[in-house]
Amino acid sequence: MTAGSKPAFSPKADELEPRLATLNRQLKKDAVWKPLIRLFRRYLKKNALSHSTYTSIHSRPLSEQGALFAQALGVPSELATKPKTPLVLLMIINSHRITRKKQLVPAAGRLMGKYTVEIWSKYFEVFNENS
Repeated sequence: MTAGSKPAFSPKADELEPRLATLNRQLKKDAVWKPLIRLFRRYLKKNALSHSTYTSIHSRPLSEQGALFAQALGVPSELATKPKTPLVLLMIINSHRITRKKQLVPAAGRLMGKYTVEIWSKYFEVFNENS
């Protein structure tokens, strides 16, 4: 391009600004919360509980494991008694045991019931979309 010539494509500023603002918000949100939740998951899986506690919980029926994780982690009862909390903990901490080929095993799907889609999208896909 020579001095004084126009570029081949020159979007108007009023068209470009809203697009850039939206993209900027999306990038900032993803750039912050995804790494944080991944690090939190790693902490829960590797460091939050002793190996013997994990082993003890894993030996129990799947239907009890989420509540046992909540108890072992000291989740406040107001939160632990909400129906999704044990299921979310089960997905975050135990995903390697309740999924196969990026799908819930049938027993886990039955256990999560009406919360399956929400828990799957919020607490599984975020960890695997860039894997």
